[in-house]
Amino acid sequence: MASRVRRVMRWVAYPLCYLFFLGLFLYWSFPFDRIGDRIIAEFDRASARDARRSGGEPMKLSLGSIDGYWLSGVEVHDAELVVPAKKTRGSSKMAAFNPVTEAGATPKPMSLRVDRATARVELLPLLLGKVRIRFEVDAFGGSVQGTVPYGPGSGDVELEVEGLQLANVGPLKSMLDEIPLLGVVSGTLRLEPKDGKFAKASGELAIEIDKVVLGDGKAKIQGVALPAAQVGRLTLAAKAKDGVLEIEELSAQGRDFVLAGDGKIKLHESWKRTVADVHLRFKFTDAYRDSDDATRGLLGKPGETMPPLIELGPSPFKRAKRDDGMYGFYVHGPLGRIDADPQPERSSARSRRKRGKRGGKARLPFAKRSRKRSSKRTPTSGARDGAASGSDSDPRDSPRAPKQPGNGDGDRAASGAKDAGKGDE
Repeated sequence: MASRVRRVMRWVAYPLCYLFFLGLFLYWSFPFDRIGDRIIAEFDRASARDARRSGGEPMKLSLGSIDGYWLSGVEVHDAELVVPAKKTRGSSKMAAFNPVTEAGATPKPMSLRVDRATARVELLPLLLGKVRIRFEVDAFGGSVQGTVPYGPGSGDVELEVEGLQLANVGPLKSMLDEIPLLGVVSGTLRLEPKDGKFAKASGELAIEIDKVVLGDGKAKIQGVALPAAQVGRLTLAAKAKDGVLEIEELSAQGRDFVLAGDGKIKLHESWKRTVADVHLRFKFTDAYRDSDDATRGLLGKPGETMPPLIELGPSPFKRAKRDDGMYGFYVHGPLGRIDADPQPERSSARSRRKRGKRGGKARLPFAKRSRKRSSKRTPTSGARDGAASGSDSDPRDSPRAPKQPGNGDGDRAASGAKDAGKGDE
């Protein structure tokens, strides 16, 4: 019995030992640096293609080092993505918010730095035919981790953000024209695709940003250095159903700043085509506006009717001013080229009153089309109209003429009249 076990173990142990060391040495000697080169090459090719379509400059990706992670993943250190500066519709409107930045400095490229990132394929779902990638990113002073499916029917999207520092997010500072924004972000995102499509997904989003502070007392807005504004906690809560992410709460109630918003986001398979439809309203509190001479001049002293400096010149804040003292903006469009327009009021009654003050009647969309149709006149209708009134009016506008008797009816009417005449005689 013992000899039989030794013979079986010999035939089993040797192949297993061979496969183990084969996999171990393959893992140790695998050219992960070549994988990094391939990733950069594929990214550069896709970025150049997108740049040709948009007429801009391509993005640049660099990887510090790349190595294996567990048995089915990779680990990247010191990665950087450089997004070239380009002038879009949204950036030009933000430049109007702070024209000093536009005139005094050229736009700088945005840089996204990642200290460490890992990604691996989960082995257990892979045995069930589902490809799920688990990732973890250490960047901007915090961490982002979660799982994403690869291919239809591979599961949900789960994302968790913890301790992310807004002060370290370079693109956010560039969007605000170099105005510092402080805060700590934490939140979760869960999306469950329907029929393998995220355009029909359901789920929820919950984000909280604590200790939000706008400005640092040194950054200038229209040439004026404002003291830091305490925004407090910003809360965003939304639920997705059938591919539409409805915003249930978007608010911030701080000592110096008040924010409110609502709207929805239409999900798409590509994040660049995900469409935003969000209405924002915000204002600075009276205590902050009256804190010093700089805030009184730029934001206006409470109780005064003179327009503040922020509402003069090319600034969009004059058109965004609402009756309740808040500024309204409409954020809309695909996320790849999102835009923001001043929106003083959302109701259509206000716009109707403005059109009424300008004078004039609204033109019906089919009025011109009706005149074109009336100009096409047949010879029969023209002759009939000329005989009736001698004018060029549309025959459809005149009363319908009584039906004239035909030939048979005329003969019978004439013979009846003759018989009546003979009877009278």
